[in-house]
Order: sequence, then C-alpha cells, then structure tokens
Amino acid sequence: MNTPKLNDLQNSILSAFETRFGTINRGLKSTFRTISQVLAGELRLVYLYAARIQQNSFADLAESELNGGTLERFGRARLGRDPFPASQGVYLLDVTGTIGGVIREGVIFKASNGYNYSNESSFTFDSSVGLITVRALTPGLVAQLLPGDILNATEPMLNADGKAIVNTELETPLNAEDLEDYRAKIMLAFRTESQGGASGDYRLWSSDAQGVEQVYPFVTTPGTINLYIEATEEDSIAGDGVPTQTIIDNVQAVVELDPDTTKDINDRGRLPMGIYEINYLPVSIKNIGVEITEYTGNISEAQTLILAALKTYLKTIRPYVAGADLTDLSNLSAQRLVGVVTSALPVEQTFTNLVMTVDSIELANYRFTNGNIPYPNSVIVTV
Repeated sequence: MNTPKLNDLQNSILSAFETRFGTINRGLKSTFRTISQVLAGELRLVYLYAARIQQNSFADLAESELNGGTLERFGRARLGRDPFPASQGVYLLDVTGTIGGVIREGVIFKASNGYNYSNESSFTFDSSVGLITVRALTPGLVAQLLPGDILNATEPMLNADGKAIVNTELETPLNAEDLEDYRAKIMLAFRTESQGGASGDYRLWSSDAQGVEQVYPFVTTPGTINLYIEATEEDSIAGDGVPTQTIIDNVQAVVELDPDTTKDINDRGRLPMGIYEINYLPVSIKNIGVEITEYTGNISEAQTLILAALKTYLKTIRPYVAGADLTDLSNLSAQRLVGVVTSALPVEQTFTNLVMTVDSIELANYRFTNGNIPYPNSVIVTV
C-alpha cells in the first residue's frame, strides 16, 4: 500500500470540495483550504496506521512487539520461542584465607571492568586456598572475564582475603539475540519443510541454540555427519564466526533433543535413525588478503574502504550445502573482488592490478567446502 504525502491529501480533499460545491469564492476557499488541511492530517494518520498493519502482517517486515509489532508472535508460532535473552557468565575464582574462614553465599565481588559478580554458594576454607563459583550480575559479553582477572569483595570477610583471581570460565556469556538474526531464522522455518533429518533440518534444529549464525552439515561416511558451526559475530571467539565450546554444546543439545519441554518426550527426539555419529565442529577460518597496486588516491582511506567492503562481501561466501541452499555461493575469485574493490573506492581513483591471497597463498579462485569460511585478514595498497 502506498501512503500518500500530506500535501497530496490536502490537494485531493480541496479538489473534492470544489467538485462537489462548484466554484468557491475567495472567502470560502480559504475556509475550505483550512478544513482540507485538518482532514488531511487526520487521514494521513489513518494511512500510516494501515501501513503498519500491513507491515506486521508477515514476519519479513514485522516490527518487534516492543514497538507494537508482531515479530515475536511469528517467532513463537514457527520457532516456539522468543528471541534469546543475554546470558550471564559463570566463573571459578581462586581465593585465599585461613582454615575455618567463610565466604558466604551472595557475597559480591567487583572486577576492574566495573561489573559485579555474586558468589553462588557458601564456602568454608579447609586449607589456605580454595575455589568459589561466581555468576555475573550483568548478562552479555560486556561483563565477560578472562583467566587472571582480579576481583575484590565489596564487603569485609572474616578470615578470608578480599581479593580473588579468575581461574576458569565455566559458562561463557552470550549477547541477546539480534532481532534481524531472529527474523532470518523465522523466515528459514517458513521456507524449509521438515524432512526428518535432511540437511535443512539440521539448520532448523540448530536455530534453537543461542549464538548460532549458521551450520553446515556434511555426510562423511554412511551414518556419520560433520556438523560445522558458525557463531554470530558478537558471540564468536574473535568476531570471526568461530564458536565457543558453550555454543557447540548448545547445538549438540538441540540437535539431539527438542528443547521444548512442554512436549511429550516421545515427540522431542530429533536425531534420525541411521545416524550413528555427529561430529560437532567449529568452522575453520581462511584468511583472505587483497593487494592492489598503482593506486592513485589516499592509501589509508583506501585500506579502510576496501576492508569494510571486503568484510561485507565475504559474509556472502559460504560452503554450499545441497538440499539446504538455493544457490552455490562457495566460490571466491580475484576477478569478483576487483568489482568489490572498485565499487568501494572513489570513482575518480584507479588501480592497475589486484592480487587475492588465501592463507597467504596467491590464488585466482578458491572454493569453500566443509567448514571453511573466509575472513578478511589484510589489505595492502601501494602507489
């Protein structure tokens, strides 16, 4: 539905008045023009409201329920869930004290990042050192800790040192699911028909795991599948799609059993008969480099523009999964990168040659298979 502009509505209403009443004298014309402006404003609101109803009639354009839309409603219908909320990190801390000293449950430790962490259970020293488990009070990656980070208790503790050091990350925190990622999974569920273990099913099942961008299932031998897992940029280890062990474990859980506990256990099994082993594997990064020579413009600006364009384009190059992907977008060529680079640079600037490298090896073409995915590594520009 096309929403007319306010001025078009005003002119249309005024024209209708003139058609109904004939020629309007100068005095009345001013009055009818004012009435037209008022009615056009009200009618414009009706058009905008109707446009929002139309927008929210399907998941491809629907807004979040937080904005009065229906996106989560479609998600609950097709995926059986709302967008994943951010999750909290859980950490094992090294603590010191004297025998008999107690760190009570709920003691808050503060890290140098400014976030607080709560002790999960009461701990009593039976030696001068011990381990306690704390949970971040703030969900998401913003409060993630690394081994060796130092925390300090926010209250005095009897016979226990107030300083603690991160030993191990027990549960990796995850960011809240992006609404556009959520929308993409809803659309995938609409487009993919469940077939009891086809390649598309593994993608549908894996969408129930938080932090997953995409999965790539490949049969290695009869009864054995390698399932390569790509994480979202925010939840991956280095922003390159490589998943954490937590995400890999989450995928394994939802592929083997539907997480919807409201269903009967006999309706929750997903692993098809005839599959004896699924290897849950992280994707493997292939570093892509680009070098252009005899560039006529600013080198620093060119590197920034090319890197941004390269990152966007490489996200479209992924291993082809037969039966799940409509088109094969697994091939990367230096010739295609010429177009990507040319489009990114100012139209008045030129270069004479482009070289593409894959893991530092110069190649004209490279096909990504199994769990290999590209990631921009370097951009070299010379004059």
